[in-house]
Amino acid sequence: MRVEIYHRVSASGSSFGIKGNYFVRNIPPQFTEELCTTLDSAIDKLMGQCFCLKSEELSTFTKTRIHLPTRLGGLGVRKLSHVRFSEFIGEVMDSIPPLLPQHHDDGELHGKLNHLYVEHWIGENCLMSEYDPWNKIVSRNESALGYGINLAFTSMCNEYHTMIPDYENNLSSSDLLHNDSRFAGFTLNGEIKQGSITQFLSKDLEDATKEHLDRIFIQNEDGNFHHNMERLSWYNTDEISIQCLRALPNKDRILKNDIFIEAVRCILGVPSHILQSYAFR
Repeated sequence: MRVEIYHRVSASGSSFGIKGNYFVRNIPPQFTEELCTTLDSAIDKLMGQCFCLKSEELSTFTKTRIHLPTRLGGLGVRKLSHVRFSEFIGEVMDSIPPLLPQHHDDGELHGKLNHLYVEHWIGENCLMSEYDPWNKIVSRNESALGYGINLAFTSMCNEYHTMIPDYENNLSSSDLLHNDSRFAGFTLNGEIKQGSITQFLSKDLEDATKEHLDRIFIQNEDGNFHHNMERLSWYNTDEISIQCLRALPNKDRILKNDIFIEAVRCILGVPSHILQSYAFR
């Protein structure tokens, strides 16, 4: 039975992504690197086969772009090795703070975990702004959880500040990626933002990557692009351009393979797949 490329890409992305995300959310990142690399390699291979993309014909710029969400001009194929850190910190924030003692109106500490247990493993009243939330746990070398929090948060901060070198003077700088792993998942005043911490962290990193690619586009230095079409495609891609990635249906309910391949290659600014056989005649 013939399987359309769109179905193959979406199905594999969904199944690999869901299964992979479950593991990286619940297992400290020092144990998930090999899993993520294996799944990422499989998805990259599938993408190459589906869209006739060869690694050598893609610049580092375009390879980075592929993994951005479609709202930022990418193909929406996120790398598990990149998102595993934000997924883990998000799960930590979803799981641990609700169980910890917090001050209530009566001035007493109330929580679902024993106060002495919390004090021993995490630190005194870690949700109060005058304390460092994860100070005790990240300083315990034998703690897999503490090591995982520190590794995940430090990795994200390093990536973020590499993408936005002048982050302290940047109006869009993140209030969560502040370089202090004792406050991982918290703001520096000890507050927990309302909503998904994973989404906040992922969005900050993806927006930073978009800013980084914009700077590369403006500087237009030699070596960043294999040819000018890669650069122009980045400039000209807008919300209309990427609608094909959301599978505008034809009468058979899905884009035909050749059309979908050509659309994706056009978005990335790589040579036409349809015309390649005529290029050197």
